Amino acid sequence: GAAPRIATPGDVPPESVAIRCGTVQVMPRRQARDADSAAAWRAGIAARGWPRAWLHLVDAAEAAALAGQPVGRDGLYFPGGLQVLPPALCAYLLAHPAIERQTAQVTRLVAHGARWQAHDAAGAVLGEADIVVLAAAGAVPGLLAASGLDWPLGAGLQQVAGQVSLLPVSARLPPRCIVAGDGYVLPAVAGHAVVGSTYDHVTPPGSAPPVTAAGHAVNLAHWQTLLPASSVAQLPAGTGGWAGWRAVLPGRLPAVGALPGAAGIFLTAAHASRGMSWSALGGQMLADALQGAPATVERELAACVDPARGSAGA
Repeated sequence: GAAPRIATPGDVPPESVAIRCGTVQVMPRRQARDADSAAAWRAGIAARGWPRAWLHLVDAAEAAALAGQPVGRDGLYFPGGLQVLPPALCAYLLAHPAIERQTAQVTRLVAHGARWQAHDAAGAVLGEADIVVLAAAGAVPGLLAASGLDWPLGAGLQQVAGQVSLLPVSARLPPRCIVAGDGYVLPAVAGHAVVGSTYDHVTPPGSAPPVTAAGHAVNLAHWQTLLPASSVAQLPAGTGGWAGWRAVLPGRLPAVGALPGAAGIFLTAAHASRGMSWSALGGQMLADALQGAPATVERELAACVDPARGSAGA
């Protein structure tokens, strides 16, 4: 069929934003190392009683039928798994009539009475509001420091580069559904299948994240593990790539909530490798708190991502 159209603000049919194709999540390597560990993993999943329409166990043969080719291990199937097209999703969300978009670089926040002003490098006021939500990933601690405010979670925030490989579609690719585990392989969009991803702890933050042959080799290994019958010894000619940054806190949980000691400033940052999921949940959590609505998640779970969890006595 036709490739999904990349949308522009104000012209975004929802079907161009995501493809509901389902997801096979293979059993983790540490559970697959022997029969007892695998059986314990399956029993643990089954004991939770999740609705089958949300997820259910599949053996390797069932996973292969879903993916359209052999899958390396047993796993879980999420029938509602979505392959999201990030540019289209961002455009779709920003096209909301209640959103006013301004492109600028905020260098510091300045208290102005009971409100906050966003200033650029020249000191010009870009905007002013009672509530400010900082959603700037690894740039948040530096922005707070420039504003005379404390980042509450210490020095543990890391910026980790990562790379995906864009493979031209062939007889071997793509799978019919998402196949994920140690990496992932996605169904094709616009003639390419995405295989990812790497964790590059060497490239220094602040530099351009590179697309490298070594990164392609890591992604090839992911493909070989997840879909062994379709993988190849080397990536085909025409393989491209994309690289970006993740902001990661120890424990891989983000910071979502009020900034301690700064009334009116809230954070949703450090989403690690789950930005699409955490941004949606984090946004809803903040909206609930600001409107006084019932909380989206239990108090104990909200405490795990509260920016104040790193403060003394928290």
